[in-house]
Amino acid sequence: MNAIDLALLASRFVFDVGALFLWGAAAYLSTLVPAGLRQPSWASIGATRRAAMAGIALAVLCLLPLQAASLGDGWRDAGNPQLLYRVATGTSIGAAWGMQAVVLACLLVRRCMRACALGGAALLGSLSLTGHAVMHDGWMRVLHQLNQLLHLLSGGAWLGALVVVLTLLPRLKRAEEFAAARLALVRFSSVGHVVVLMVLLSGVASNFLILGAWPLALSQPYQRLLLCKAALVLLMAAIAVANRYIVVPRLRASPLFRWAVCAELVLSGIVVLLAAAIGMLAPDA
Repeated sequence: MNAIDLALLASRFVFDVGALFLWGAAAYLSTLVPAGLRQPSWASIGATRRAAMAGIALAVLCLLPLQAASLGDGWRDAGNPQLLYRVATGTSIGAAWGMQAVVLACLLVRRCMRACALGGAALLGSLSLTGHAVMHDGWMRVLHQLNQLLHLLSGGAWLGALVVVLTLLPRLKRAEEFAAARLALVRFSSVGHVVVLMVLLSGVASNFLILGAWPLALSQPYQRLLLCKAALVLLMAAIAVANRYIVVPRLRASPLFRWAVCAELVLSGIVVLLAAAIGMLAPDA
């Protein structure tokens, strides 16, 4: 990868992490966390939310010039007005960027929990307007885009909720909050069965929509990265199952849950980075 590609990869990674977090954290708090803990937990992730918004804004600001530089003659075309206009109005990348800019503007005006959930989902939806999700025509394109959206929303529901889970763990030490915090964690672990299953099934479907076969051609960078991503997701799923059936029932006595959640967050970050890199490669590369 050259410098422009690395900058694009960093931009995609920052955007993806921010959107996944906003959607997952806000959706979890809105639906599964007991009412008495919602606002305190929302406030406790305030700094993380602001960092996510800043990262998304920076990524959106940089995306169009970086794409222009990538499609043109290098960095000097990053500010080429004609090329920027053609990318913005004549490509699927430009369509996704326009949607992202509008959603970001709305989020900067309204930052409540529900708005962040909807905005995060919309930002993730914009990713299905470009890349491998639009490699087909007709109903296959629609099917691929819907599957991509399902994959992103289920992955975000998992990743974003993990950040909130970390803020709930200290509340287990307070007698007045223990029952509500434990209920929120049990709900997260239970619903996690469905979320993890959707991540796995939509990931398999995406693989076959793109490659039409299992990714076993290890000579190709695309398939090597895809296998690495799949292995990490399976490891995360194994940790999630262990959390649900071993750690969560012994929450008061075990410090393992925090370490398990931190491990899942680290693995999630690597998975998102791999996904961003995979999205920049041709399937036959």
